[in-house]
Amino acid sequence: MALSISALTMLIRTRIVQATTRAPCSRAALARSTVPRTSATRAACQAPARAYHVTYFGSDHFSVRVLDNLLRMRSEWFPNQVDTIGDKKSGRVTPQGYHILKPPFDEIAVVTPPCFPAGRQLHLSENALSQYARVHNLKVFHAPARSLKRWEMPSNLAEKTDLAVVVSCPYFIPPYILDMFPSGAMNLHPSLLPKYRGAAPIQHAIWNNDQETGISIIDLDPNRFDAGAILAQQKVAIPDPNTIRFPELANFLADQGSALLLDVICNFKQAAEEAKIQDEKQVTRARKITKEDGIIFWDEVSATEVWNRWRAIGHQVPMRTVFGVKRVELHLSGLRAPETPTTVLPPGRFELVLEPEPQLRVHCADGQTIGVTRVKPVSRKEQGARDFVNGRGGPGLMKTKPYFG
Repeated sequence: MALSISALTMLIRTRIVQATTRAPCSRAALARSTVPRTSATRAACQAPARAYHVTYFGSDHFSVRVLDNLLRMRSEWFPNQVDTIGDKKSGRVTPQGYHILKPPFDEIAVVTPPCFPAGRQLHLSENALSQYARVHNLKVFHAPARSLKRWEMPSNLAEKTDLAVVVSCPYFIPPYILDMFPSGAMNLHPSLLPKYRGAAPIQHAIWNNDQETGISIIDLDPNRFDAGAILAQQKVAIPDPNTIRFPELANFLADQGSALLLDVICNFKQAAEEAKIQDEKQVTRARKITKEDGIIFWDEVSATEVWNRWRAIGHQVPMRTVFGVKRVELHLSGLRAPETPTTVLPPGRFELVLEPEPQLRVHCADGQTIGVTRVKPVSRKEQGARDFVNGRGGPGLMKTKPYFG
């Protein structure tokens, strides 16, 4: 059957649009991105009628990576979703006259702790999220340093925002602030809640040598941290679980969580209706990491325990022990995996091994050894294993019961 002029024109215009626009998640986009392909790639078809004005609470590099992924996914996926013929009142329109679906959020404002004094000169320093927001021209609002209990949300933020997204935020957000978000509030937590509630879920997953972990998107509970209803959850296998360190796993989970978070934002109403209450009987805690966690008692820990602990918290606190009669405190870094030695020595004894690289092989309580490639005496420069031994006349004994004043 012959097509009418109007129908033929419509078909040609459709082909032009399809040829000149990218798919929401093309192979090229996937090749450039480490963010997984999930149902968020379909989210534009389910996007809310009005794009959310998001207030983003966070502070550290994990929250920066999630925010960067959200902004990048919005620019790569949603502007190229071609739906039907539209008009200027219904949203963006292509030159060919086709309506482009709006992304699920447009404006993002950042709430983060204020600048803090750092270094010997106590110069004010911005946290990672504040720096990122400033570079990318996002509105930044600095909340009080310790608590939001008496914080009054600025009027130019409170009047516009309607959805809160919380990622690695040091604050407990009180009910009166949550009430300011008419669409609600959600939190991305890098664990399979209710497992590892608390400030350090990634560290504890590595420390316990877990083989899998996950991402949870939860509603914010007005009374407790990490206790809200689960909006979405995704289990993931930890890549190289016996060798991966915190920075690599944090980046991996941020990428996985970004796609899941975007999916929930796009389908927030449905996710809220299907939310699941956490089982309080299954709760485990991921307490905050302290400096004392870095202290090593060689006669009480296995080489695997030292290895897992360093992978989990070595980026955050130094592994500490003492050496010699003068009780010189040492910070250990560049650890290497446990090995079974040919000769078993008392815990704390170490030997210099030159192959495959210079390292101290320190004997632990289980008879295995752990490798140490870098040593830093307190108030002195860091040095390699060979230089440390040469400067002290030979192998020695790291105290099994160190005392730290």
